Amino acid sequence: MVRKLCRMTEREADRARPDLLCQQAMAAFVAAANREISPEFRRRLNEHDAAPSLPGVSDLGGVARTGLEVEIARIIEPSKGIKSTDAICEALRHRANGYTQEQKCQLIADRHPYATAASESFKKACNDSAPVAATLVLAGQPAPKANNRVQLSENLLAQSTRGVGP
Repeated sequence: MVRKLCRMTEREADRARPDLLCQQAMAAFVAAANREISPEFRRRLNEHDAAPSLPGVSDLGGVARTGLEVEIARIIEPSKGIKSTDAICEALRHRANGYTQEQKCQLIADRHPYATAASESFKKACNDSAPVAATLVLAGQPAPKANNRVQLSENLLAQSTRGVGP
């Protein structure tokens, strides 16, 4: 799914529709995080939010098994007052920064004419979708399905006139 988002940001028509890029980024985040976060770790995150000061609840590092779980536990441990959704969001953004750098390096190596625009679109989509994705991940819910196909009647080159009156 991240690869699909990378390809989308390389196309100018897709970069013109940041809402679709955000939907794809959220779907990629949620799918990857739901695969990496175990039910036990998710339960511990919810316990942490309910009572962060109880002993044993904040021992997330001992329960963490995957890279994402370890990253989330690392974010929560130093500052016990941070909420789980904020920690997940920060971990997802950190991961997205790595993807952004990797994509930009590849585009520059391939001499893509819009490498900077594509990587900035990718980064913005990831940063904008991370808070919603974090909430869905903590709840164990899948990303909402969206129909992001272009309609035949849709003019992608026209400026949006919503909210503009005569």
